[in-house]
Amino acid sequence: MSGKFYEDYLCSNPNLATNCTPTNQTTCVNDKVYFTDTCGNPANVYDSSKINQGENQNYWAVVSKPGCTLDFNNPDSVKSCGDCNVFLGSQCSENSNANYGNYSCKNLSCVDKKGNTRKNGEKWCMYDSYIGDGKDTVGSEQWLSSCNNGEVKVDMCAGTRGQVCSQSSIKDGEVSFSTASCVVNEALRCLNYNQGGEDCNKNPQCQTKNIDVDKGFKFSVCTPKYPRGFDLKKQSDTSEGLCSIANNECNVVYQKQLFGGWKCIQNCNCEKQVFAEQMNDLCISLGDCGSYVNFAGEGTDNIQVENSPSISWTKYKDYANAVDGQNVDLKGQNEFASSLDTSINPKYIPEEANQIASSLGTSGISFGVMLADAYVNGIKILDVSNGVTNAFSGSKAISEKLGNLFSTESLQSMATPFIGSLAGKFLADMLGLKGPAATIFTMASGVAGTAIAQILSQGGSFTNFANFYVASLWVSLAVMAFIALSGWGKTKIVKVKFTCLPWQAPSGGNNCEKCNEYSLKPCTKYRCESLGQACELINENTNNPICQSIERESLPPIISIGEIKTKGYKFQNQESKKVEIRKENGKCIPEFNSVEFTLKTDEYAQCKWGLKPTIDYESMTRYSAEGTYYMLNHTLAAGGLSLSILKANNVSGDIINGFTGDIKMYVRCQDSFGNFNPNEYVVNFCINSGEDTTPVSHSSTITLPRNGKILSYGTNKINLTMWTNEPADCKYDLTKGKNYDVMTNSLNCKTNLTDKELFGWPCSAELTNLKNENNFYIKCKDQPWLSPENESKKNTNIEDFVYKLYVSKSKLNVESVSVLYNEVKTNLKQDTFTEIKGGGNMFSIELGVETSKGADNGISLCSYKWNNNWIPFLDSNSNSHKQKLNLVNG
Repeated sequence: MSGKFYEDYLCSNPNLATNCTPTNQTTCVNDKVYFTDTCGNPANVYDSSKINQGENQNYWAVVSKPGCTLDFNNPDSVKSCGDCNVFLGSQCSENSNANYGNYSCKNLSCVDKKGNTRKNGEKWCMYDSYIGDGKDTVGSEQWLSSCNNGEVKVDMCAGTRGQVCSQSSIKDGEVSFSTASCVVNEALRCLNYNQGGEDCNKNPQCQTKNIDVDKGFKFSVCTPKYPRGFDLKKQSDTSEGLCSIANNECNVVYQKQLFGGWKCIQNCNCEKQVFAEQMNDLCISLGDCGSYVNFAGEGTDNIQVENSPSISWTKYKDYANAVDGQNVDLKGQNEFASSLDTSINPKYIPEEANQIASSLGTSGISFGVMLADAYVNGIKILDVSNGVTNAFSGSKAISEKLGNLFSTESLQSMATPFIGSLAGKFLADMLGLKGPAATIFTMASGVAGTAIAQILSQGGSFTNFANFYVASLWVSLAVMAFIALSGWGKTKIVKVKFTCLPWQAPSGGNNCEKCNEYSLKPCTKYRCESLGQACELINENTNNPICQSIERESLPPIISIGEIKTKGYKFQNQESKKVEIRKENGKCIPEFNSVEFTLKTDEYAQCKWGLKPTIDYESMTRYSAEGTYYMLNHTLAAGGLSLSILKANNVSGDIINGFTGDIKMYVRCQDSFGNFNPNEYVVNFCINSGEDTTPVSHSSTITLPRNGKILSYGTNKINLTMWTNEPADCKYDLTKGKNYDVMTNSLNCKTNLTDKELFGWPCSAELTNLKNENNFYIKCKDQPWLSPENESKKNTNIEDFVYKLYVSKSKLNVESVSVLYNEVKTNLKQDTFTEIKGGGNMFSIELGVETSKGADNGISLCSYKWNNNWIPFLDSNSNSHKQKLNLVNG
């Protein structure tokens, strides 16, 4: 190429004598708008006021600085000035509305949903509702928004709140620029902190949930600030297990008063609504659990509260509203519960108890703090049969032994009041007396002791002075007898129970369309199903997913018999809304035996039951074994108690009468549209109320770890919990066939009526010195409330219950680690570092792990490390483990 270059001259300069002349056409150069000449060369930055060459010769002859100012608040400025600046939020773009040419400066800033102007490149978070404090609503997601060349783009962080959106601002004087990103939600890790070893306050995604209902019911738990969501339609051990962490009971203690009636003396607030309020807050913070609302402000009650007021989901409607200024703050969190006198109290529960381990990597949390105060103060319920006789004979024995220590009559007379008081204290304890009653009883016993001493010192000569002591003795004995017979000072316990259940969507489908209202937030299966039982998502894997209601119907579910799962029993006398359960020989259910059975519905439904008729479905409080889930088969149980234990615990009235005849279980079911059976389905059964002649039935005994469990490699001891079908004292031995009385090891068994748990009455023991194969031989003796005189009436197992445990002979092996991306699987080397990068703002991968050997042929729980934190796989508890991850580009 030859010729001469004239710097800063335009080709349209007349002095250059070219054939290039000015035009009114424009083009884009380096993001600005320029005029062009007839040869297609760029001239100066577009300024429509300079279009006339004769009046603006310099503008068309030499390179000039822009003489116009771009102002997006002035529409004429946008049409006439091409001085764009991409760093200040403008860029050359096609636009036919310019005064000349087809280009103008495009405003690259955006206006968000709230009407705020966002600079190009800014990122910010959007939330469907209130966030944090464990109050994220069901169905809500967190969204990453960005301003890209004048257009708002919205990406959902990982579904069911698998990720949270964190936002921060960069400030330079009065100018600020926001940035945001999606990060992994560490909700499950927060629960793991309750195992100990790490501080809840070190993770900004976690919080300390403080339960402070009463002095004896006070504890703290580490819970997520941003709980993860559940699959709302699929019954899951994971969701049930997570919610059940909040299951708890409070022992409210009452004391018998002098002139009759009972007065609450401990944990009285547990019978007030504050109990349900605080426990439901804990329940909600664990995930989609409890009485709560969806992101549209509608909700359901998914808790059970016994012996205390409950709380309704309507109390939480305001949490459906997003709050300006709320944000996921991932800065260091240093505030903790330092002002509390309680701390996190972790305690393992074996994995089978709630089946949490399949996704948690933790076994749950036990809240034992509330028992401490009752234990320290010695609050208990005692069987006082023959207590008076035993107490007096004990007093005489103590008196004789202590009397021998004194050689003079004066010392004996000094010792006897003390002995009397000591005996009185012993007797008060035996009678279960507390407070003023126990004090007066002890004092009266001391007075009686003094009177006895003085009478004895008179050598049987009844002077007036001695007569005084005789009178004192009779008065003291009368006081003691009155207290013993009236029951003054005795205590009883009322158990207030809280059960946390997985959240279920409201019936019907009136709100399905709310999922489709904002086009930049595509509806998802999780969001759609949270709006109603009848809501379903169509076009799920397309650019236009739609949430709509299935066709409405008004017929209630039809209930019919299913199957009886307990052998030896049958359905009989079946009618359209009634059936009976009896033994195969037609007899009633034996005491302490529970019969498990199912009822069927002709459509997916939720079922409740009770022992008394109710007016509607909402009035019923107890769910079938499937809990709040909508299913086709519903599991129930009949029986489980006995007349003898009720009488032993002074239970009378309607309950006793019910056990002498037929018992009716009333069942109603509700479908997804809220249609329920106006007339209950009645299951009739009866309990054998005769003398207990059968020992503990080990065919229904449940153990944790389960019988035959293979323990992990290297295990040498474990805690056993065994539930029996009736209260009993149990022993175990390593030798087969021993008589109960000579067995060497006792289990710690709870035998009160109120000690019954879900699976029966618990017995526990620590089993040590485990080998590869272990056999423990167990026998039990029932009716522990019977006195020694009635020992022969107790029933003892003749055959051993054989409990087996195995310890794995090999360690767990990780066979392979892989990444699945765009349906292409790539195996990773386990001993090297592998970096994963992707395109686009976000991309999804599936991490896969295969395991073998170990305790159960590779079946195990896996975790992955993220930001130095170990997080359990959601799809685990097998030998093939999967975890979906949504990653940010980089």
